[in-house]
Amino acid sequence: MPASQSLESEQASEEKLSVLRLLGVAAYEVSAAVQAYAVEKGDLALEARVDFSRAAIILGKEDQVLSRCWAIHALATAQLANLADNGITAAKLNALKKKIEAFETVQPKPRNRVNKGRAATQTLEILFRDAGTVLSKRLDKLVTQFAESAPEFVKEYESARLVVDVRGPAKAKKTTPAPVPQPA
Repeated sequence: MPASQSLESEQASEEKLSVLRLLGVAAYEVSAAVQAYAVEKGDLALEARVDFSRAAIILGKEDQVLSRCWAIHALATAQLANLADNGITAAKLNALKKKIEAFETVQPKPRNRVNKGRAATQTLEILFRDAGTVLSKRLDKLVTQFAESAPEFVKEYESARLVVDVRGPAKAKKTTPAPVPQPA
């Protein structure tokens, strides 16, 4: 390997490490604030999703670090209105986002597509779980107050909340008849 390539590679590695350290500091700050909020509210599920040590946030493969940081960002964004007392603002979340994106830019390109897809999938899982919690622990509880004044509304709500598994008919397997032995 020529000396110039080695120097470029070394500089790229140093830059990557520097960007990773800055990302780790920012992600931990946000994660710790979300965790403190979750503890205060008794939200064990949220607490578990952001329970990382300072070092654990940047441990593992780069795609794992990115997924972890994007998940922390998504959780903090969802709780932004509740995090002001813990020092998290839209500006801090934007700074974290920029640090995540900066770390993505120092990654090889094919890996970035996988990371973004994985992070999006994790974010969707979190959002679906949170939406389910809102439905079952808040709206389902609140709709009972309309049982007497609007019974039709309650019936429609309960019907809409039923999950119906609509699978089509199973496809019949094509079987080939076994050959009939011919007399010799």
